Amino acid sequence: MGQTKIAGPFAYKNEEGHGKTIRLTHMAKSKQKRRLSIGGNDGGEAKGSFGSKWLKGGKSADKTAGKQGEDEGFILEEGENESTKEDFELCLLGHFLTDRSINFLIMKNRLANVWRPNRRINIREIGNQRFLFRFFHVADLKRVLDEGPWFFDNYLLILHRIKTGDVPSSLPLFSVPFWIQIYDLPVGYMRENVGKQLENFVGNFLEYDGNNNSAIWRTYMRIMVEIDVRIPLKRFKKIRCQAGDWTIIKFKYGRLGVFCFICGLMGHGE
Repeated sequence: MGQTKIAGPFAYKNEEGHGKTIRLTHMAKSKQKRRLSIGGNDGGEAKGSFGSKWLKGGKSADKTAGKQGEDEGFILEEGENESTKEDFELCLLGHFLTDRSINFLIMKNRLANVWRPNRRINIREIGNQRFLFRFFHVADLKRVLDEGPWFFDNYLLILHRIKTGDVPSSLPLFSVPFWIQIYDLPVGYMRENVGKQLENFVGNFLEYDGNNNSAIWRTYMRIMVEIDVRIPLKRFKKIRCQAGDWTIIKFKYGRLGVFCFICGLMGHGE
């Protein structure tokens, strides 16, 4: 019987195939990739175990796979196709400003009747008193946003337009656009730049109503601001012109729904 020459740390079992000797050679000192050299001219197959380090083709296994800690983060690539993105671009996330449970079926039917979209609308509850409003035409979605705020059972509906990367279950829903009227402004100060100066006090400035403020004599200035519902509503503010006396301007809001006149917060009564 022929002998098998062994080089390197691998243990290998002798076998004979049709009288031919199989030889395993380990190129220990070579810088080339490790390989098997099969002796004989009959194409005999070598059998053996080489350990878990070597895979098919001589590639080393990644020992770090599956060992990342839960606290270690990594960046995801976008997983949505174009059609899915378009679907989410026509979705609004909503939450009613109340701790009470909302009757979903009644709310769903009532809002669908009030909004009356040209295309259909799909409303579903996603948990934690949050609702997903899916529109099928951008004009219907914009009209709902432009004509708000909306209420159900006198509770304010806070809406947020969903975009790629949002997590609906954890999105902060605290901001609502409101049209407010500002009374008793000095003559010559019912201008857009005056409304912008008040944004840090009332809310983030969004829009100036030029049609309402175009007459020569106006009783109030009308602007749209984004209000944080966690902050009490402002009722008045003391101001002074550069060349004038101190005066009090008053703020009046549209429909507020459930509102506490004591603390100034929406969402609960006195």
